[in-house]
Amino acid sequence: MNKSLVMMNLKYGTVTDLNQKDQFIQLLEINIPQTLYTEQKQFNINFICPKHLCIKNSTIVNLQPFRYLHDLTSLNLSQNEICDVSALQYLVNLVKIDVSENYIVDISPFSKCIQLRDIYVSNNIIESVAPLSSLNNIEKLDISWNRIESISDLVHLTNIQVINASANKIQDLNVLSNLINLLDINFDDNRNISDLQPISNLNKLERIDLRYSQVKDLSILSNLLQLQRLVFENCQIQDLSVVIKFDQLSTLISCDGDISDITSLRYLKQLTHIDLSNNNIIDISPIGHLKDFNVVNLALNNIIDVSHLKGLKQLSELYLTENYIIDLSPVQQYSDIHQFEIEDQYEPTKEILLMFNKISQIHASMKQLHQIKKQITQNRFRTGLQPFQSKFNSEMNQVLSKLNYSVELLINFINLDSVI
Repeated sequence: MNKSLVMMNLKYGTVTDLNQKDQFIQLLEINIPQTLYTEQKQFNINFICPKHLCIKNSTIVNLQPFRYLHDLTSLNLSQNEICDVSALQYLVNLVKIDVSENYIVDISPFSKCIQLRDIYVSNNIIESVAPLSSLNNIEKLDISWNRIESISDLVHLTNIQVINASANKIQDLNVLSNLINLLDINFDDNRNISDLQPISNLNKLERIDLRYSQVKDLSILSNLLQLQRLVFENCQIQDLSVVIKFDQLSTLISCDGDISDITSLRYLKQLTHIDLSNNNIIDISPIGHLKDFNVVNLALNNIIDVSHLKGLKQLSELYLTENYIIDLSPVQQYSDIHQFEIEDQYEPTKEILLMFNKISQIHASMKQLHQIKKQITQNRFRTGLQPFQSKFNSEMNQVLSKLNYSVELLINFINLDSVI
């Protein structure tokens, strides 16, 4: 074998034995498949002396054979059965460690590896990040899918650029206000987070993911002019007006909210991916001249007219299910794209029956009612409010014409007869 070899990927090979020391004298990087090194089938890994080592998706439990690999700078042992990482404290030259998807509780041995820049410990059983508090070189940290309640111990790690702390039990973002070099934060599924004030002045931020949180107001982010990705799924966001300032924004995901007005998207020329599904949007004309979309998800809204979606040459995914679209011809041109969903459109409603009730007020989630012709008797409506834009055949027309409404759908047929 050529002794100048510096990299070897055995992941997809059929090698069964690595116990030939002279073949790997200068090997710097090796990717060993799970079939070659397991807890039951081990070889003397020390002779390889690589700089970069990957043995993932195996059955490794014992890390003692790795403690002598002092030249290692990058180690990937993800998807194994590791509980104890104490042997790794001797790998003082480590710059990158990935032990994701194991059974690790205690990461205190990492405190000895002061050169660490990239740490990936997702999908473990970790409760505390205190052992990382003195690792000032950390730039990327993935602690997602653990049992962490506080990240206050990271307060002095000002070199961090990327944090993924999704799916934990973190209560607030207060510590982030000190991490001025942050570019990317992911705190998805930390369901008690509500206050964005701590990140409001992190003006280098490019990506924010905060799905399934208690955040409702985005206006406090107005200074973050470098934002490229904004994700607030299932957060009950109502107002998107602040995004007009984010002219670098390419991805906007704010589904499962209460958004009705998307006027602020009109000037976001970098937008390529929007998911505003399950909101209250009727008018999509503000995005009519944005032609670089790859993904558009506007399902579960109140959209009637989709003529503004014509001419999207880069489109690969379009979702418009469960709206009120009457004419689908403007989007039929996309029927052969990767994802094209437009079924389940609702019929516009034309009748409401309200006879013999004791209704005193009506609040419907609709903004347009057309040609409603009903007899409405024995009801008492409050007065002094905005009228319906409709016709009524009823002795109550004068009273009903002063009824307030907030409607976002065209109703087909609703019978409220004799409902007390």
